[in-house]
Amino acid sequence: MVGDILKYLREKEYVSGEVLAQKLGVSRVAVWKQIQKLKDTGYKITSDQNLGYCLVSRPDLLLPQEIQRGLSTNYVGKEIYYFPELKSTNIM
Repeated sequence: MVGDILKYLREKEYVSGEVLAQKLGVSRVAVWKQIQKLKDTGYKITSDQNLGYCLVSRPDLLLPQEIQRGLSTNYVGKEIYYFPELKSTNIM
């Protein structure tokens, strides 16, 4: 759902929580929770009571949703594993 919310936020300057909820088939509370997760990940999203949510900037990280956005593949790279921190890359 996070990827879908980002897609809609990239399309328009402001998107209301109600519109996002309708398009995704979830409640506005569920949308709000996902927006909070995005903010916690480093996305800067502003909100206006009358206009809705606006994506201001993306984090400077290699996040799965940012990588997938740039891929035009049908098979390779569809599933991306993301670990914010690992003790060793050999342990994966």
